[in-house]
Amino acid sequence: MVSSCGWKPSIFNSYDDLPISVQDHNTTEWADKQCAIFNGADDILPLLEKRNSFLIDTIRSYPKEEISVLDFAGGVGLSYYALLKNTNKSIDYHIVEVPMICDRGNILYQNDPFVSFTDKVPEELKTVDVIHIRTSIQYMQDWKACIKELLSLDPKVFLLAHLSAGDIPSYLTLQLWGEYEIPYWFLNIDEVKDVFFSSGYECFFEEVSTEMKEDAIGWETHMKLPEKYRIDKFLNVGFRKHEK
Repeated sequence: MVSSCGWKPSIFNSYDDLPISVQDHNTTEWADKQCAIFNGADDILPLLEKRNSFLIDTIRSYPKEEISVLDFAGGVGLSYYALLKNTNKSIDYHIVEVPMICDRGNILYQNDPFVSFTDKVPEELKTVDVIHIRTSIQYMQDWKACIKELLSLDPKVFLLAHLSAGDIPSYLTLQLWGEYEIPYWFLNIDEVKDVFFSSGYECFFEEVSTEMKEDAIGWETHMKLPEKYRIDKFLNVGFRKHEK
């Protein structure tokens, strides 16, 4: 099964500087991996719950029993699966993904009327309670524009889970997935926050998601970068609209 081998010790300023051979996640190998994990989800439910604890805790504490969620780049619905196992709330769940993942997700959840898969934000979706992005914003070519577009949905809460950001300059590198090289951003955390602050949001939550330790995938090559470009942890960061 295709899996991440970490990152190349390379630094780029923009997509214009990248080699022409780069890929994205709209591949059969990535779709197959997602489906394989989904088919064994019950066996790894504690792991899925741990990985999605930020989303689960947020929905549990949200002051409504009927909630709309947009999961941007949410795969075939593993976060949704973990959420369903941990709440009795009524959730209208929208997953935005690449076309191949949408095709697989719509088959896997064909009997669930409360989750949908589309390759762009549905036009009929004018607002949403919670937006969730886990380990995905770093794959967007223009990550700032992506966040701003999603903020047009006027979410009450916006979650960035397992975010590769820190007190570093923002830079672009390549993540290794099997034979593929996929563009990947490491971000300056203040730059990320400023996008939300300028749109009327405040940061209400920040914690360590995972530490970048010596035994972590990609640690060895990440440490080959100049020190100012390294992070030592991934973050869970939550934003909410300022109360008027």
